[in-house]
Amino acid sequence: MLDLKSNKFGIIDPLARARLLVHSDIGNEPDDQQSLVRLLTYANEFDIEGLVPCTSMWQRNILRRDLMEQIIEAYSGEPRDNLMKHTGDYFPTKEELFAILKDGSTEYGMAGVGPGKDTEGSELTIKVIDKEDPRPIWVTLWGGANVLAQAIWKVRETRTEKELTKFIRKIRVYCHVDQDHASHWLKDTFPELFYINTPFDIPHTEVNKEFIAVAGENHRKATWAGISGELFYRFKGGPDSSLITNKWLRDNIRKDHGPLGKVYPRTLFAMETDTQTYLWLIPNGLRSIQSPTFGGWGGRYELRQPNREKRPIFTDSWDEVVVGDGPGELKGDVPGVYRSNQATIWRWREGYQHDFAARIDWAATSNYNKINHPPKVVVKGDLDKEVNGNDIIQLDATESSDPDGDDLHFHWFYYKEAGTYSGDVKIREPFKAKTTISFENTKKSGLVHIILDVKDNGKPCLHRYARFILLVEESKI
Repeated sequence: MLDLKSNKFGIIDPLARARLLVHSDIGNEPDDQQSLVRLLTYANEFDIEGLVPCTSMWQRNILRRDLMEQIIEAYSGEPRDNLMKHTGDYFPTKEELFAILKDGSTEYGMAGVGPGKDTEGSELTIKVIDKEDPRPIWVTLWGGANVLAQAIWKVRETRTEKELTKFIRKIRVYCHVDQDHASHWLKDTFPELFYINTPFDIPHTEVNKEFIAVAGENHRKATWAGISGELFYRFKGGPDSSLITNKWLRDNIRKDHGPLGKVYPRTLFAMETDTQTYLWLIPNGLRSIQSPTFGGWGGRYELRQPNREKRPIFTDSWDEVVVGDGPGELKGDVPGVYRSNQATIWRWREGYQHDFAARIDWAATSNYNKINHPPKVVVKGDLDKEVNGNDIIQLDATESSDPDGDDLHFHWFYYKEAGTYSGDVKIREPFKAKTTISFENTKKSGLVHIILDVKDNGKPCLHRYARFILLVEESKI
């Protein structure tokens, strides 16, 4: 493995199955329920170690544990059995999920943090983080942060500084947007805490028209809105909006797609605006679990210090994407060249939406031959290489296959924004299984990310990937 540790990349985690802890203000709007339905169709891909209902700025004094229970009940039985048949993998039982479902605080923000504020959810959070496991624990905050804040507050009050540092270093927080002042407290108080976030300087007011207007503008500009936000937040961009409408969700997820589809609610604002917190942890070949800066289904984030922050966090970054009908271009609403932070998510939209549609149907039927399955990408050689600017790199994916016998389409592309190389990269045959890579500026150096996107021709067409990282050294010739 190349040594990728630098100020640009921050922490680089090993490529391993993710440990996942979810804190959710489920019930404040349908998106958390939607995100939980999708999560359970991928429950074989993570170690889900906690589900904690919590409060947020939109739902300040109630917990909707019952909604989590309803979705878990719908998942149990035939959907779980069917998912295991299609994947050949283990999915947690209803009993196992109920055992890690623990209530957080019914108070809002920092009112739920301090002496006497422990909850079952905060105690579970401590237990999960303390577990003897070399892997980090991803704490995904779909709502407020006060359950995590209480856990860290208690550890700070009851352990040595060295023990607190060890505890903090095991945590990877994805808080898609600040939803209480506990999030501010965590970032400001613990500078070593790994944090992914679009900052929001929450007004100290009740929810009113002014508050909603300020929050709406923040949400419109946030990276996470790229999951589905353009129809509601009306940000500028060119994603394929047909894949996130209530009609698409009705036809492909909700109606006549089994018990899990039935508990996937209709979208009121924007679809699944918490899903990106775990999308990039799915092992689809993009390796985005290793660093937020790599980019993947859940977006791409850079380590920098935004205006309200007292220290660097992983936050909004920008990709340039071409929408059109040409080879290698993305399908979208309006052709053109788009550079935006939301594009770091929506550039992958066909991949993550079609994959979910297939999974919801796996849960609905035990007939393996009835539903499409993703291709298996096989590449020759190492994914990480040290090369010279004069080298011509051979890349070969000819051994890739499809479990359903579908034809495969290959697309190699240079993901410039994910790396540090400032020169030009030439891909000789970008739409064949085998290609060559060369560097037109032999005096340049840095990291080059090459993505292979393999798509089958099933219905829905499904994508899997490979990511090559090339450390290019300046040619001395």
